Amino acid sequence: MALLLYPVATAAALVGAHESAGDGDMSDALVFGLAAMFLVVWGSAMGFRARVVLEGDELVVRNVFVSHRCAAGAVRAVRSQGEARLVIELVDGRELKCWAIQATNLMLMLGRATRVDKVAGELRTALADVSPVDGPVVVAREWTGASWHAVALIALYGWAIVRAFGI
Repeated sequence: MALLLYPVATAAALVGAHESAGDGDMSDALVFGLAAMFLVVWGSAMGFRARVVLEGDELVVRNVFVSHRCAAGAVRAVRSQGEARLVIELVDGRELKCWAIQATNLMLMLGRATRVDKVAGELRTALADVSPVDGPVVVAREWTGASWHAVALIALYGWAIVRAFGI
């Protein structure tokens, strides 16, 4: 799904350049170029960066722009039933929402099992052998960052906008 955003973003930039080429007003190219850059960043972040990983005794929840790291023993429950995305409850009451695993609205309305339920079951099984954490729960937050291909496409679109405006 995220791969579809790249051709759409490129098409948006090309439409803006084509529409503005005839009348000399380059504002369309700027608007479409900026929209294309936004689509590239959002698409690459959603499609290629978001994930939930259990690395030994550490749980990593990488969302679109922010990642969370905590001890696996700090997890009280993994919730999925009726949820649009995977929710990890920590022993101190905080919740980590995972953008990487989402359910479709249709499956939620029909009450059917979703991919969220499957991943939640796998995560519960993996966490069953982890010993609980002693002391306060520390959740490290960090910026996830943009992927290399998003940065490359942003640079390309930026160069095209600069060329179009003659800057």
